[in-house]
Amino acid sequence: MKEQRSLKRMKINLPVVYTYFGEYKFTVDNGTTADISDTGMGFYTDKPLRSGLTLDIKIPHLWDSPRTCVVRWNSMKSSDCFRVGVAFL
Repeated sequence: MKEQRSLKRMKINLPVVYTYFGEYKFTVDNGTTADISDTGMGFYTDKPLRSGLTLDIKIPHLWDSPRTCVVRWNSMKSSDCFRVGVAFL
């Protein structure tokens, strides 16, 4: 499979907190980072996130404030584990 990214991603394993506006309410959930670059990141979570969904992501060990991003893809790894790819806005 040919790599489609223009920037290399760095492997990283840190807790992540993400929020988004869902069914008439804000949802806050947790995940674990997989990799990160200047333009996006991948992380694992326990539920699928639809492409196009806008998220605010907090990684306290890296950033002082949340980063806004959009979900580009997600892939089911097991029944309770999904890998999500996001692009920073």
